[in-house]
Amino acid sequence: MLLPAYTDPDTGYRYYAGDQIRYAVLVRSLRDVGFSVSAIAAVVPQAHDPQILRRALKAHQSELQAESSLVRRRLADLAHLIDNLTEVPMTDITLTTIPATTILALRGVVATYAEQSQLWDTFVPLAQRCELPARPETGGSTFFDEGYQDNDVDLEAWVPIGEPITVEAPLTCRHVPQYRAAVATMGGDYSGIASASADLARYLAREGLVKTGPLSHVYVVGRAQTANSADYVTEIRVPV
Repeated sequence: MLLPAYTDPDTGYRYYAGDQIRYAVLVRSLRDVGFSVSAIAAVVPQAHDPQILRRALKAHQSELQAESSLVRRRLADLAHLIDNLTEVPMTDITLTTIPATTILALRGVVATYAEQSQLWDTFVPLAQRCELPARPETGGSTFFDEGYQDNDVDLEAWVPIGEPITVEAPLTCRHVPQYRAAVATMGGDYSGIASASADLARYLAREGLVKTGPLSHVYVVGRAQTANSADYVTEIRVPV
């Protein structure tokens, strides 16, 4: 980084002048905080100007902060992967017949899968105003898009109510006939749904089953039953 004031021709030992010492200290300090060789070479000749040096240090600080945020995200993702490996997922897959029922439902489009609770926030107050034959013990979400959607997810929130009632738009009440379904039962919070869905897709392929209708999530045990997400039980149903 620094040209020596004198190099001994016999030993190759390099000698530096007294006024070079502070630059040598600066070079070492910059190296210790992660400056590259090229960045140090660009900064040191201008180090006599405090403003230029400050700007360079601030810029490097911003880079380190961005890298730190990325590392924290990667560590969180890594911890999630480790948890998924060390905790045995409860994904039980069966082929079963879903009994016929009558549902009260609200269909809408939400921005992303992560925001499907917005539809439920609209649905629940509307459902509570209806004279239901019995209090629903479970509820579900049905996804009408073919395949994964990055945005504008076509979704229906529903609860089984046993017998038909008269409702006003935007609510609907309809009979759902009995159907055959492959069902993956998953324990724990909803972060495991993607993994359970992948297990279910592999099961369909292995068994030679063909999807005949939209996929549904049924919240057998959810927020209405417990505050502990570890106790959730979710069924992922695919008509076949």
